[in-house]
Amino acid sequence: MRIWVRRTFAEVVDRRYRSLMSSAEHANMDRFSAQAWQMLLTPAVRDLAKEPEKLRDRYGRDSVGQSALLARRLVEAGTRFVTTAGFHANSWDTHGASDQGHRDRLAPPLDRTLSVLLEDLEERGLLDSTVVLAMGEFGRTPELKSGSRPRSLAKLLVSRARRRRHSRRPRSGSQ
Repeated sequence: MRIWVRRTFAEVVDRRYRSLMSSAEHANMDRFSAQAWQMLLTPAVRDLAKEPEKLRDRYGRDSVGQSALLARRLVEAGTRFVTTAGFHANSWDTHGASDQGHRDRLAPPLDRTLSVLLEDLEERGLLDSTVVLAMGEFGRTPELKSGSRPRSLAKLLVSRARRRRHSRRPRSGSQ
């Protein structure tokens, strides 16, 4: 039911915005928005039970793994931009026993899930057209500066997207 409330709210905000600003971009936005809602509201796309049990196990039967599996299904269905949410809002913002919390509780599901997601995208031929970005504020740096530890921003970017060649010149070293 919450998704319908969010959709209604988004429509109200969108109508107000459009009453203030009008441009040709809205036609494309409408098409992409309609496609996104269609994918989200189509039960077949969201039905993870259609995936093999072994694959669901590989992703992990937790919110991190199942969120990434759903993201893969959305990419496979044609979604152009997907975010996943498996960790709670402040999971990585540890204040006590940070090293242990990251090592024992947070990093393992992230490592497992990203590895399986990349393998799965590769096996399905989707990795060449997909960019995977994992980023966020992952706690604090190990160094003390002015009596405290500064925030640490970590990023992982995986992309095998190939640039199209506009020239037929051979690469250097090739004949």
